[in-house]
Order: sequence, then structure tokens, then C-alpha cells
Amino acid sequence: MKRFLRLALIFVFSCIGLTPQLPAEQRPIQAISMLGVPLTWAAVDSQAQARCDQAFTAYQTDTSEANTIWYARRLGYVGEMQKALFVLDDGLKRFPKSYQLLRHRGHRLLAMRQFSLAIDDFEKAGRLIAGKPLEIEPDGIPNKLNRPLANTQFNIFYHLGLACYLCADYAKAAAAYAQCEKWAVNSDLKVALADWRVITYQRLGQSAMVKKILRRIPVKLSLIEDAAYHQRLLMYKGLRQPEELLSGNVENELDLITQGYGVGNWYAQQGETEKAREIFLKIMKLKAWNAFGYIAAEADLARMLPFTPQATVEGALTAWQAFWNSTDLNALANLFVAGERVSYYSSEKKGLIFGLAALQEHHRGFGFVPGGNAAANRLWLDDVCIEAGSSGCNRCLVTATWFFAKDCRNLSAAQSGPVTFVFEKNDANWQILHAHFANWPGK
Repeated sequence: MKRFLRLALIFVFSCIGLTPQLPAEQRPIQAISMLGVPLTWAAVDSQAQARCDQAFTAYQTDTSEANTIWYARRLGYVGEMQKALFVLDDGLKRFPKSYQLLRHRGHRLLAMRQFSLAIDDFEKAGRLIAGKPLEIEPDGIPNKLNRPLANTQFNIFYHLGLACYLCADYAKAAAAYAQCEKWAVNSDLKVALADWRVITYQRLGQSAMVKKILRRIPVKLSLIEDAAYHQRLLMYKGLRQPEELLSGNVENELDLITQGYGVGNWYAQQGETEKAREIFLKIMKLKAWNAFGYIAAEADLARMLPFTPQATVEGALTAWQAFWNSTDLNALANLFVAGERVSYYSSEKKGLIFGLAALQEHHRGFGFVPGGNAAANRLWLDDVCIEAGSSGCNRCLVTATWFFAKDCRNLSAAQSGPVTFVFEKNDANWQILHAHFANWPGK
């Protein structure tokens, strides 16, 4: 029996039993997730599109720094991440010392899962803005009081800390958040910053710093837009139960993602990895893939899944894609059959590779390192065909098309070709026995 799975949008959801809602028309891919899922935008609000059109008109008339920023921001709000990045790239050619353009490009790069590139932008922006007075940043999507709360300095160091956190560089994240603290000039900013500092220090094992931050968090606080972070902090203080943060009383999807990631992280810190993984997978079902909680859950999953025994071939394929996009060499032994039986044909090198040790060295040559790194490359699969054997069979043949993009700004230029996998079931875990990659003729 053959089963055909389209990975372009639904692969991860199918392997974990979730049902996505596909758009009526295929929209352009804006980014590739760390799990190897192409990300597209849902339906665009007509008012957001009208504001984007107005920003484009102003940009056509005058490509000033301000008009460039607003056009790029409006493009982001309608899901045109690729176009927004192009506009910001072009703006930085005209204004190479614009910390504002760098701050917004870094934000777009975060949404596109290009964490190391985002760090470069935020660090440069931080150097350029040094010594300047506090600069209130206007909101692109105003809060309920239409009162801008953030400032450019806060946003630069806050997003720098987040980018480092997503790379699992928690010491560097803590340093960025410490720089951010003096720019947290109201309760909303203080709460958002405190939350990310708490979970960063948790992962650094610095419980004294966690307790110090939590002691300063009051039970009652008047907030305009960051109540979800306050709820997370109250949970860490032991004043809210995790189930309360996942209840049906959450007002919107963004708050659900924000609080959901906090709960998943709470379980992870308690050593309940399976519960954490379940919550992170549920977050992947939601639509707002540009939300920070969504990206953080995805990043954690990309580090967890390659080390998790996979009871299905679909799950094993997802774990393998996460392995490629996290480049953690330590996970290779869990994904491939042990010993000398495993074999591998690369599309980049001649000859058949035999044995797990040789395969490990092969991946090391492609930039894989113990613990992984924040590579800008992305790999994903499409046109997957899984041919299941007879009942009780411990082998499975999979064919697919692989894509590999070195540049997030031009996903359409991704390298591609056919791939064949042979999976073998060992105990309850499906692993790769053989893989054969090739390039399409002429590419």
C-alpha cells in the first residue's frame, strides 16, 4: 500500500496527528521552519493590505529612511517577509548606518529563522545607537490605548537577547537582556523582559537570579499589552497552575502561544520532557508562525526531536529534517542504524559511504558540530511517497524531492534533487538504513 504525503505545508502536522487548514490558494513561501516546513501566510486582512498599499505609494514617491521602514513593516504585517527583507536590504545600501533599518531587518530575519544573521544586525544596531537619548518607536499595530510603549533601544537589545536564546547561547542572551534592562521604562516592557530573563537564567542553572527577578514581580499589575508574560511569571512564582494558562479563557491566539510556550518550558524545567514536547507540538498547530513563542517552541522541538525515538516513519523523517536544520552532530547516532550496515550516497561527493563513523565525518564536513549551530541553511522535503511493507515488516521505502537553500532571501533558487531512504525498525524506533541523494540533471 502506498501513502502520499505532501510536505510543503502539512508534513509535520500529519506525523503528529494534527490537521492544518490550507489556504484557498497557494501563497508564496516566506520561510522554512527548523522542522523543514515551508511557511506561508494565511488570509490577509483588507485594512492591513490597504495600509501596506499606502506605504508603498509613499515609498515610491520618496525612498527616505522613514518611508523604507514603514513600507517594510507593512509588508511584514501582510506576510510578505521576503519582499520586506528586500526593501530593508535596499534601504541599508542607501543608509548603511541606520540602526533603525538594522533593528527592523533583524526582526524580519528572526521571523524567517535566520538567527545568526539577526544577531549580526542587532549587535551592529546596538553599537550605532550607543550614547543616543531614548527614542520612542511608533507601533505598526497600535495597542488598545493607541499608546506606543516600546523604544528603539529596548527593541534592539530585547530582540538581540531573543535571537541568542533561540540559538541556545543563553549566556549571550543574558548579557543582552542585562543591557536591555535600563530601557525597560514601563510595566509592560519590564514584564516582557523579566519573563525572558527568567527562562534564560533557568537554562543557565542560575536559580538565585531567577528568584531575584521573580521577587520583584507583583501579583497585581496594570498592563496594556503584555498580560500573557505576567501570567507566565506568576506561574513560575507558583501562583498560577500551568493548566490555567492553557484554558479556553485565553483571549487570542498570540496570548495562547505566549502562555503555551511558558507552560511547555515550565514542564521542561521540571524534567517532564514528554509533556513539554506535547505542548510545543500543539503550538505548531496554530497559525501565527511569526510569534516569538511559536519560534521558541519550534527551536526547542528542533533540538528535541532528533534525540527522540520515533515510532513512525513520518516522525523519523521530521526528526531527520530537524537534525539537518539544527546541525547537531550528536543526534546522528539516534537517526541512523548503528554499526557498519548503514550506507549513504551524497549528492555532493562521489562514492558510497559505509558505517556510522564515516557518516559522522561526512556530516562534519557539511558544518555539523556537537550541539549544533545557528546555520542559515535550510533543508526540506516535498513529494514524499512512503511505501509501507506488509504487516510486521521492519523495512520501509521512502522517496521524495529534497530542497536545500543557502540564502533565505531567494528560496526559489534552492538546490534540489531526488532522494530515496530505506528505513529499518529497531525495537520501536524507525531509523535510516540507507539514503541516496542525487541532483536533477543540469543542476
